[in-house]
Amino acid sequence: MSLADLLYLIPLVLCSPCLLVLGLGMPQVRRQLIRLFFRMPPQLAPAKAGRVWFHGASLGELGLALDLAAQLQARRPKLEVVFSTNREPALLRGQERGVQIWYKPFDFSWLMRRLIHRLEPDLLVLMETELWPNLIGQFKGPILLLNGRLSDGHFDNYQRFRFLVGPLVSRLDRILAGDVISASRFLELGAQEVSTPGNLKYRLPPAPQPEQLASLRSLCGLGGEPLLVAGSIQPEEVGPLGLAMKIIGETRPEVRLIMVPRHAEKKAEFKEQIKIHHLEGFFASDGPWPGSGFYILDQTGLLLSLYSLADWVFVGGSWVLRGGQNMMEPIGLGKPTATGPLTANFKEPVARLCEAGGLVVVDDAEALARWVLAGPNQQQALAGLEALNGLAGHAWQASLDEIERLLDTVV
Repeated sequence: MSLADLLYLIPLVLCSPCLLVLGLGMPQVRRQLIRLFFRMPPQLAPAKAGRVWFHGASLGELGLALDLAAQLQARRPKLEVVFSTNREPALLRGQERGVQIWYKPFDFSWLMRRLIHRLEPDLLVLMETELWPNLIGQFKGPILLLNGRLSDGHFDNYQRFRFLVGPLVSRLDRILAGDVISASRFLELGAQEVSTPGNLKYRLPPAPQPEQLASLRSLCGLGGEPLLVAGSIQPEEVGPLGLAMKIIGETRPEVRLIMVPRHAEKKAEFKEQIKIHHLEGFFASDGPWPGSGFYILDQTGLLLSLYSLADWVFVGGSWVLRGGQNMMEPIGLGKPTATGPLTANFKEPVARLCEAGGLVVVDDAEALARWVLAGPNQQQALAGLEALNGLAGHAWQASLDEIERLLDTVV
């Protein structure tokens, strides 16, 4: 039993009565517990030309892994790739792409040994901040961390548990950090091989297909009205957004607002905020938009397409203490983009994009309304695209080259 196992077991044992009651009474909790502790992929046969295992926690990270794997297999057609994730939307995306993908079990050492034995990978590729002690400790082959990122919160926590985290990061054969701040933090924690080729998420996103956009227009009942899209929104941001639309509506009543929640499963919390602030909001899961108030698109996988239809984009998670969300996607689509001031997870890109004039920080509802009422700023959109190209660097090429270099040491 590892030290990490002991640290996991203490709270798990203390919480076990509550988990048992919840598991018996709530099917979704029961499914989650079964997934974490009792589900394993099938035994895979050894790969003749090598097998790479990509692990991405959620939809964004897995999307990067899927695209990297596709480019990697274009270089090495006989190479096998497998994937694991922690979230259902990511699992569904992988299944849609037709890849071999499974949920990652809980990070107990005995579960990780079984998982590694069944997948038989030659190389483990972790995305962003997936530093699981037993996964890393039990894997005997080379390990690569891509697009490595350490937010303020993660870094503070890791420093408190440096006795556990230090050996983890020093075990990684190579870290390609997504920004210079994260790179310096990995080095401070004890990493040996760290480079900063750019950020995989800062590439220009693919333009959605015309049929996708037509379907989305129909779903949302959109004609040619000016559209503000608020993406990755937290429930607490509904009130300020509603106030901003009230101010905008006094001058430009034709402007419409569509919000996209960061977590679609928080519908009840969004409803509560709508009620508290006496707003008129409608959910896509309840039916078509009648046209009044604002619309909440509580469906996954549509945000990028909706950004393409926007005249302005506000990126949420930035008026609350969540560290911000990915503002590079709308900027990469050439959309004038704003964010709130609470973007601790994106310090470097926010600073560089603002310096280039490609991103606007709005402190409150009044500032957002003023920005929208000034009209879509195409000069800002162009500046954002140019700055984004600089941030992307050569991350994709460097990541593929590093995967191949490590594969050549074991295959």
